[in-house]
Amino acid sequence: MKINGEDLSVFKEKKTKKTLLKLMAIFIIIVTIFFLLEFFFIFKMRSDYYFNQKILENGQKYEKSIYIKYKGKIYAYAYGESYQLDNVDIKSFKVIDSMDYFDSHVAVDKKSVYFGNISVPDLNPNKIENIGNGYYSDGVNSYFCSNIFGKDKDLSEKSKIRQYIEYYIFKSKKPQEYSYSFKKVETNKTLKTIKNLDFFATDGEKIYYQGEILENADFNTLKVVDRYNEYFFDKKNVYYGDKVLNEADPKSFKSLSKISYGLGKDKNNLYFFEYKVNNIDIKTLEIMADEFLIYLKDKNGLYILLPTSGGFPADLDNGIISPKILKNIDKQTFQLIGGRYSKDKNSVYYIGKKIEEVNPKNFKVLKDYIFTDGKNVYLYGEKKEEIDLQTLKFFDDNSSYFFDKNNIYFQGDKLENTDFKSFKIMELNFSKDKNNVYAGNEKIDGADAKTFQVIDTYAGFARDKNYLYYSNERIKNSDPYTFQRINEHLVRDKNQFYSKGKVLDVDGKTFQIVKDYEKDYEKDYFMYAKDKNKVYYINFMDGKDEMVKELKGLNPKNFQVLNPYYTKDDKKVYFSKEYADIQEVQNVDVKSFEVLYFENIENKDDFGKDKNKVYLFGLELKDVKPEKFQVVKEPITEKIIYVRDENNLFVIFYDYFSGFNFVKAKKFENIDFETLKWKSARELEDKNGEYIVNGSVIDEDKIEIKFIKK
Repeated sequence: MKINGEDLSVFKEKKTKKTLLKLMAIFIIIVTIFFLLEFFFIFKMRSDYYFNQKILENGQKYEKSIYIKYKGKIYAYAYGESYQLDNVDIKSFKVIDSMDYFDSHVAVDKKSVYFGNISVPDLNPNKIENIGNGYYSDGVNSYFCSNIFGKDKDLSEKSKIRQYIEYYIFKSKKPQEYSYSFKKVETNKTLKTIKNLDFFATDGEKIYYQGEILENADFNTLKVVDRYNEYFFDKKNVYYGDKVLNEADPKSFKSLSKISYGLGKDKNNLYFFEYKVNNIDIKTLEIMADEFLIYLKDKNGLYILLPTSGGFPADLDNGIISPKILKNIDKQTFQLIGGRYSKDKNSVYYIGKKIEEVNPKNFKVLKDYIFTDGKNVYLYGEKKEEIDLQTLKFFDDNSSYFFDKNNIYFQGDKLENTDFKSFKIMELNFSKDKNNVYAGNEKIDGADAKTFQVIDTYAGFARDKNYLYYSNERIKNSDPYTFQRINEHLVRDKNQFYSKGKVLDVDGKTFQIVKDYEKDYEKDYFMYAKDKNKVYYINFMDGKDEMVKELKGLNPKNFQVLNPYYTKDDKKVYFSKEYADIQEVQNVDVKSFEVLYFENIENKDDFGKDKNKVYLFGLELKDVKPEKFQVVKEPITEKIIYVRDENNLFVIFYDYFSGFNFVKAKKFENIDFETLKWKSARELEDKNGEYIVNGSVIDEDKIEIKFIKK
């Protein structure tokens, strides 16, 4: 059949070809766009990474906190991620004392309170106070804020992808994938923490755990099950956090945290966190655990609790865990053999999954994570066919490096282009042959193999004829043959000084240590140093790789170290401490200035005086006279100190976690020193009556001394 003189079959063929060409073109365009987008996202992710590193390395950290000031902005930095604080007032910004060992993640400025980088609108920044156990209150509203930087559970995967596309392409706000979770406490009463019970507080009527009401909890009988602080009980209930274990028996409940975190049981049931483990016979139960898995064995079978990456079991459904039964396994001969492997008389298993064609009788560990069945080599549950078992050998006792007739391996990864005859293992996981140098399984480009050697295992340095190396990084402008270790944290060559492989921003030619407190001052790691131009305070306990701060305006020629924290020249006095912003002592009489030392208090080196004034943390104590000045009492549970001069007693409020920028002295009127005694940190009395000290380090205007006459 013909149409307009053209054969219909030919016409159809041409049309089909055109359609195919169009489809191919569309496919190519889609693939191209996909790869371009992938490249773009990888590029942006790398940019984010380098930006985060710049913030960490070059920013000014608010000490003992997650907050870093960088280029006129403040960021909350945690676990490699930085989140900018919006509309923050930098001048009034300060950190709230965490009252614990972890870095503070709560801060204020004149307008807002911040949990991490998120502002909380109904908290008054001028009245906010840390009351302990993770609770914060301004006297009206109270919140619990977690100290764990966790994943935002409300951010779905679809929403996250959409937000990241908007962030990278349209420069919108960075997705809040991680945050410090917080919860408003629904009470208008004053909260108090419960001693020896982490994350607990009470308003006198109700009990709260991490901000959530613990329904029907009995305050008088509430106790922790064991020292791990996982499970709690009162006379009626057992709790995991704020969750009631409905069927749990308080009298028979025991924590099994020694076996595995999150396990507990009573006479009837087994619990994993707040979830009941279903279908387990508690009377015949045996528990086995390795570094990742929990196995349960009872009269009915063998089971595995398989946690996800979030730590919770994969088989969780509606608050009940139905552990996965391991079928066709002989439970009588079942045993753990390490490295997430297990076996019975018939088979070998990796994370509960059978490894085919492996004889359990012959399956054994060779070294650490390396196993064999007598024929093949297994790493992390996988058969490594490229590794020849018959010729497999280890270099001495080093299980990280091994070899066979074909290759050399580091932790199972093949090293490329190695020369076996000349191959040599060095310390710090360095290795080399006649041609190349390796850090682990990574080749160090440009390193001279002939002269490469490890020169300091403790500091982590190696060298060749041209450069110094730290890990797999070559240090620019370094001189390998003038390397010298100064102390535990500091090394040098003729050109530069280094801490943990990073170059210190000082003049390497004239740099010298004035006073090193690393060894002789209570295991602190800081020093004072100078070069031809500047004076420095270097604190190695800052949380960064190093912390070098300039004491601006000090003359290196006249520089003196008075004690660990006070320094001066002929014109200025400085105060410097690990949690402090370096600060010049204002309006001080330099000639008469001297440091004070009080043996039995925490802040024994932090006081100084001149002919006119007394100073704490380099800040003036107003109205306190230097004549016969002394510290009377320091209640270690509070950020307050009692001091006196010749005639008067003062209470001093301070907050050094916010940078020592708050010190306020309040005078007692007509105190009688002969009859003076303390009833508590904030209650004292003399022959005239009782004195109650009110206020906080944040609420400056409300600091008061209430007198009750006898």
